[in-house]
Order: sequence, then C-alpha cells, then structure tokens
Amino acid sequence: MNRPYSSKMVYENIKGKEIGLSEKNCKALLDKLVDEKKVVQKMNKKQAIYWLNQAEFTEMSTDELRELDEQLKELEKQNQDLEDECSRLIQENKALNQELTNEELQIEIKKVSQENAQLLSKLTAMRSSKKPITAETKQQALKSYQDSKENWRKRKRMCTSICDVFEENFGRKKFRKLMEEIGIETDEECKVSINEDKSSIFLNAKK
Repeated sequence: MNRPYSSKMVYENIKGKEIGLSEKNCKALLDKLVDEKKVVQKMNKKQAIYWLNQAEFTEMSTDELRELDEQLKELEKQNQDLEDECSRLIQENKALNQELTNEELQIEIKKVSQENAQLLSKLTAMRSSKKPITAETKQQALKSYQDSKENWRKRKRMCTSICDVFEENFGRKKFRKLMEEIGIETDEECKVSINEDKSSIFLNAKK
C-alpha cells in the first residue's frame, strides 16, 4: 500500500465481499489506522486517499534492496514453475478423465477376447466342415474378420494410450507390475501380430 488508494480500491483489492467485510467497515478500519498514524489520509476534493505512513519504515541500503530484488526473482521463478506444473497436471487429469477406467478397460478386454474366441470357433467349424462354402458366406466371414481386426486396432490404440499415461506417471517397473496384477498381456506375450493378414484363409476356402 505504498501507493495512494481510495477506501473503495482497498476494499476491492482485499476482496472484502468474500471475507464478509462491508465497504463501510473497511473505511472505518482505515480511519482507525489513520488515528494510529500507521496510515496517512489526504482529502482529494470529496474523496479520501490513503497510503502507508512512510515514517514507519526504515531506509534500506543498496545491498538490502539488491538482496530483496534477488529474492523476488527467485520467488517469481518458483511461482512460474508451480504454474507450469499445475498446468501439466491439469492436462494429464483431462486426458485420464477422457480415457477408460480400469474396470471399463477390463470389460473391453473381456469383450474382445469373447469375440475372438467366437470367431475362432466359427473358423474352426468352417475348416472342418465338408459342406460347400458359397461366395456370399466367404465374403461375410471375410468382412467379419476385417471388422474384428479393425476393432482390434482401435482398442489396441486406446489401451496403448492409457498405458503410456500410466507408465509416464508410475515408471516402467511399477507399471509392468500393475499390468501383471490386472492381467494385461501384450500381443507379443500372446504371440499374435495385428499386422499378420489371414484373409487368404477365407479367400482360399473350398467352395
């Protein structure tokens, strides 16, 4: 408060409304500080202006001012670092909120596993069947295979995205342990490859 302020400016700066202080009480407090000679008052036409009584402060040396300036710069740097960290955490939180929860991810994994098992069962039955396979049936099976593979790609990207966030926050060692606990297995561990094309099985099926 080294610069002049009106009672209204002081009230707004200290956010008097938020702390339950009225403008009238704010002015009364300022007038009390004037009586105690801690604050100086000057009338500017009909408006009272207040500022701190400079006699209350001892004059600081050049070295003291320089030290305070260095402390201020360090605090400003710390404040900026905290703001950057806060911004990063907010972005991470938004990303996590947009992703599936562990429970939802488990449901998706179970659903995909069931779909793959059903398709494998159908494929096995088709291979062992001696009935002629029509071109229409082959195309339906091929489309089902391609759709399932596309879903596999989408869900793998989704799972990879979530896993990357967890690995970044927990570290690779802790994250691998978490994967084991919740039963997540990679394509490599299951000895399958999303890039392997088995569409020829449907195209070369006997008619």
